[in-house]
Parts: sequence; structure tokens; C-alpha cells
Amino acid sequence: MDIKRKYVNLFLELGQSENGLLGFTISNRFDLSPSDVIAFIIEYQKKGFITCDDEYRIKITESGRAA
Repeated sequence: MDIKRKYVNLFLELGQSENGLLGFTISNRFDLSPSDVIAFIIEYQKKGFITCDDEYRIKITESGRAA
């Protein structure tokens, strides 16, 4: 497992979400600072665990589900 402890609940929530989550929602729901959300997006997008679409909606990938 290559997911930091503070992001485990976030990945579980993304796995249950049909349309993904917006960065603002992640910041509020998981009590993360905007810089934490940006760091999360950059780190896990590089690993292929999440995607970010044109509306900045964050979605989990199949490899993210497997992690």
C-alpha cells in the first residue's frame, strides 16, 4: 500500500463516489489545507491513483482502487 495514512479515508470516499469530488469538498470534508489538497492531487496523480478532469473533479482510478 502506497497511500499516506492521512489520505486513507479520502481514498475510501473517492471509491464510493460516482462523480468524484471537488478539491474544495475534499478540503472541507477532510479538514485539509488547500496546499495539502494540491499536494495530494500532484502526488497521487503521478502515481496513477487518481485523475483530475476539466472541472477539477478528482476521481479514483482502477490502480487507485487496488492500492
